[in-house]
Amino acid sequence: AGGVKADHIAFFDPSTGQWEALGSGVDSQSDIYALAVLPDGRLVAGGYFDEIGGVKAGGVAAWNGHEWQALGTGFARTDSQKPDVRCFAVLPNGELVAGGRFDIADGAPASNIAVWDGLAWRALGLGVDGGDGGGGGRSGRSGDRHR
Repeated sequence: AGGVKADHIAFFDPSTGQWEALGSGVDSQSDIYALAVLPDGRLVAGGYFDEIGGVKAGGVAAWNGHEWQALGTGFARTDSQKPDVRCFAVLPNGELVAGGRFDIADGAPASNIAVWDGLAWRALGLGVDGGDGGGGGRSGRSGDRHR
């Protein structure tokens, strides 16, 4: 971004007019699809990754202004693919809802949707069906490389 090596995530600082990398980002076989800001000001990134900025993160991590931090153990899939977080919603109480393609949240069953309460992830009800690329927060685009 703007001549700065950013590895899939960067921010623009309007005070300097420059782009800056957020840590070392994710590898070339990974992507970031979703961003949200928590009530405490941390930026949360979600996507198709196991690690971000050298931190094992399971598809979701928070940037504290200096480094990436895992949110619990994040997500996992039972088909050995990387978790694929596609969307976030911050609830009025400050909890973060994540949707995407995953089977496990913080080591417990969760069908493609989970809630972060500030300490741990938990399944949201019975979850949603991920189907064949159309549900679970997936884009449903034909040719999606992360099916």
